[in-house]
Order: sequence, then structure tokens, then C-alpha cells
Amino acid sequence: MTLGMPNTLPPLGKSVVLARLWLAFCGLLLLTISFFPAMIPGKWGAYLFLVCWLALPAKDFVQRFRFGGDEKLKQQIDPRVRLYLAVILAFSVCFVLWARKLGLSWPITLGLLLLVEALSSFIVSLTEWWRLSTVGLSIALAICGFGFPFVTEIGILFGAAISCGSLLSAGILRWQITRCAGAPIRRATDNDGAAPPSCPIRVRK
Repeated sequence: MTLGMPNTLPPLGKSVVLARLWLAFCGLLLLTISFFPAMIPGKWGAYLFLVCWLALPAKDFVQRFRFGGDEKLKQQIDPRVRLYLAVILAFSVCFVLWARKLGLSWPITLGLLLLVEALSSFIVSLTEWWRLSTVGLSIALAICGFGFPFVTEIGILFGAAISCGSLLSAGILRWQITRCAGAPIRRATDNDGAAPPSCPIRVRK
């Protein structure tokens, strides 16, 4: 059961679940620093959050640089993804210029922009089975968008949204991986009971 969504992408692994859990930890760290600013004095709390937030991109960059010849790490970006990113980036820039021309404040402008990003991300997450887990991140963006113009403590809002959204995303992905691992074994002579196309299939002769 894939809820009627296409199932054509390679399955994601537990490393992605751990990455989402790390994002949840970063959100919890930001929430803690915002609630208890005296715990880490000065700007050290912001520096600590920034280091933790950039740890995953830095790790991925180091792996790609170190194992540049490894074909497994040479992931080709789908042209449709490139087009999506280009459209979203162009729309975001035009939207900000349009909103500022109308005299909207920066909190309202950024809040609306986050809502647009959340909506587009939510739609994309429903186009493919292995993108479904990004629904949690889309909800986090929506929470930030709705709350941005009304809150004064941005760290509390962003920390809570990132933590909850990442935990939801990790939970969905963990369920998908568990379901994929428990897919029925397909015999070489069977036509029925095949596992989903993107799940590893164990063939029994």
C-alpha cells in the first residue's frame, strides 16, 4: 500500500532517519537556548546551534570530497528537481520584491513566503512514496509562516517547529522503511505477492 502514490524512487535508508532526528535535536537545542538564554552566555548559544545545524551539510560535503570517485556518492539531480528549485527561487525573489513594493513589513513578507514554501513542499511530498516523509518538514514551514508575524521570540517558534516537524518526518520515514523491510518474499516462479517496486526484493528460488 502506497496510498495511491507512485513508487519509483530508490528507498531511503536509516541514515536519512538519523539525519531527520539530528534536525529535531537542533530544533530542541534552539528551543532550549531561547527559553534559557542564561544557560549559554553571550553569542555562544547561537554559535553552538549554527555548528550543529551545519554539521550534516559539512559531513556530506566532506564525504563527497573524500570519495569523489565513488559512484554511489555521485547522485544525479533529476532535471525536474532543478526546474522546481529554479521556479521556487525565482518566485520567492519576485514575491519579496512585490510584497515590499506594497509596503508589507518584513515579518509579514517572510511569513507569507514561508507559507508558499510550505504549500509547494507539501504538494511535492504527495507526488512520490519516498517523498511522503517531507510532509513533516512542510508542516514545520507552515507553523513558522503562520507564527512569524505574531511572535517576538523567533527562536522559540523556529525551535519548536523544527523539532516537531523533523520528529514527524523521521517517524513517517521509519514506518516506510519498516514496511519495506517486511515486504513479502517473492519467489522466482510467483507472479503475485511481489514487494513494492522500490523495496529491496529477496528472491527465493
